[in-house]
Amino acid sequence: MNFLKEMGDRGRSFEREAWPHQRAIHRTASRVLRSISAADEVTQEVFLTAWKSFDRFAPGTNCRAWLFQILTFTMQHYQRHERRFPAIPEGHADTMEAPTPVGRHLTDRRLRSAVQRLPPHYRHVLVLVDLEEFSYRETATVLRVPVGTVMSRLSRARRQMRQAQNLA
Repeated sequence: MNFLKEMGDRGRSFEREAWPHQRAIHRTASRVLRSISAADEVTQEVFLTAWKSFDRFAPGTNCRAWLFQILTFTMQHYQRHERRFPAIPEGHADTMEAPTPVGRHLTDRRLRSAVQRLPPHYRHVLVLVDLEEFSYRETATVLRVPVGTVMSRLSRARRQMRQAQNLA
C-alpha cells in the first residue's frame, strides 16, 4: 500500500476507490473458484488489471461493480485455463470423491459445500446477489448477461440449494 501512496494522486485515488473492495473480491473469488490459492491469484490479477486501466475508470461511478466485472472476466479466463490443464495433486487421483449432501440442519460447512456443488454460472449469480448483495441489474452488468438470465439462474441455484438440503 505504500507503493500506492508513492504514486501520487492516481495512487491515492486507487487506494480510496478500489482497495476497500479487496476483501469482497477475494471472498467472491474463493467462493466461486472453491480454492483460496486460486482466489489469491485471481484477486491479484484483478487489482493489477484495475491498476493498469484505472485511468479509464470514471470517478463517481460504481467502482465495486467495475472491479467485480474485472473479477468475472479474470475468473472465466482462470477457469478456461484450469479446464485445459487441470491440477490433480500427486497420488490423489484415485482417492478423490464427491462431497456429502447437505442435510436439513445446515451448518456453515454444509452450506458452503452445497454452494460449491452448484454449477459455476449458478454459483456466481448466487454469490453476487445473496452474499455480496448486488441487485439483479448490477449482477447483470457485472456478468454481462440480461437481467432475466440473472433471475433464472438465481432461481435455479436456490432450487438446487433447497433440493440439496432435503437430500440428507
